Amino acid sequence: MADLWADISKQLVQGADVLLGAFIGAGSAAFAAYLADRRRFKREDKYRDYADRRQVYLEFLASWHSYEETRTRTPRDQKEFEKAELQFQRSFNALSLIAPEEVHAAAASVRDGEDGAPGRFWKAARKDLGKGRPWWRRAFGKLRSWWRRMFGG
Repeated sequence: MADLWADISKQLVQGADVLLGAFIGAGSAAFAAYLADRRRFKREDKYRDYADRRQVYLEFLASWHSYEETRTRTPRDQKEFEKAELQFQRSFNALSLIAPEEVHAAAASVRDGEDGAPGRFWKAARKDLGKGRPWWRRAFGKLRSWWRRMFGG
């Protein structure tokens, strides 16, 4: 009888080792899957609404151009001007919902008619969309700064 209990306890200990190894392996696999998904979700979240933001920014600029065109036209058609102004306000409202604060502030300055505001809006929108200055502009800037250092002007 003592041998039987010794055999059973020996098998239970070996089974517990197997179970413990299985739990450790499953836990490691689950943790690795979590880390991989977390990285993927971060990347997806960053570019989640890229196409929507790009579309809204372009619509805002297009409506601003048509608004400015009808506003500065000499024989102003009031009905066409009101339609363009309404479309411009709609595109600004859509932009306000989706754009980050920096782009929204630049768009508000465009709406208020400040000097240089369209350029600031375009710069903020490109920054938000992850589009920096082109490589040739960066290279030209470095060349220009080198020239100024070397030749003083």
